[in-house]
Amino acid sequence: MLMSVGCGGVRDLNTVLEDALAVMGDVSSIEYSGAGLNAFFGHAINAGEAWPRRAPSSFTARINYDQVSVQNELEFTQAA
Repeated sequence: MLMSVGCGGVRDLNTVLEDALAVMGDVSSIEYSGAGLNAFFGHAINAGEAWPRRAPSSFTARINYDQVSVQNELEFTQAA
């Protein structure tokens, strides 16, 4: 039995964007959230040690394309 799997063809960027717009509608803003790890890039206390890390309890980002604005919120629980 011979099976062939392939892509439907090459699509240009405009076609991809038009298809996304048709599915999503006219998007003027996006919001996403989660949790993870926050580190201070390049600010180790001593050379060769790991960068200081903090674990945020939540993270939320809001991007508004109409207002050309971005808002990032990081929340941390206080260490006991």
